[in-house]
Amino acid sequence: MKRNTILIFSMLALLLASMPAEAGGNANFTLGMRQLQDDEIFDTTDSQPMFGITVDFGPGEWPVSWAVGYYFSAVKDDVALDVDLNGTPGVLKGEATSAVAELSFGVRKTWRPGRVRPFIEGGVAAVIAGLDVSAPQGSADDSDTGAGGYVQAGVYWRIGSRFNLGLNARALFGSSIDLSDTFSSTFSDGNADYVAGGLVLGWGWPAE
Repeated sequence: MKRNTILIFSMLALLLASMPAEAGGNANFTLGMRQLQDDEIFDTTDSQPMFGITVDFGPGEWPVSWAVGYYFSAVKDDVALDVDLNGTPGVLKGEATSAVAELSFGVRKTWRPGRVRPFIEGGVAAVIAGLDVSAPQGSADDSDTGAGGYVQAGVYWRIGSRFNLGLNARALFGSSIDLSDTFSSTFSDGNADYVAGGLVLGWGWPAE
């Protein structure tokens, strides 16, 4: 998994380095909610507020554009988890903080019939997921990296010459994470797959 993550970051660096200076594009921020699909690992922390940004760019004559994204979510809640503290099995009851960070790149197709801009996007993503539990009898934390595929779709309206306002839906699939080094064996074959949605705010260039 870590090898896949390094490969994704390396390909992203090459992509950014080759970006033409004259390329047009958009920088769109998303504010919304992420619903993680693995209830075993994330338990009561599976619904997380999310912040993200996708930058898409490419020459105007291309039918699609490159898309680079970063998305982060985190939440705190009370949990009761089976853990292994200093070699001793037990149940840890306390406050848990879980977080998921994701870096993605892919291609985006945007239709421009006018001021309304529907789009669809897909590609690959590297994820880092972590869980931290604090309780009176001790604390435990673990994290892991993985990779998967993602799809994203939505619509935004171009307001004025640059401003974008719209809605966005996103999903990650095929990821794999393992938090069993600290937590119980039920955490060994988990994932960071999710569905998410939110409000899009951003701007585009060049000005129209």
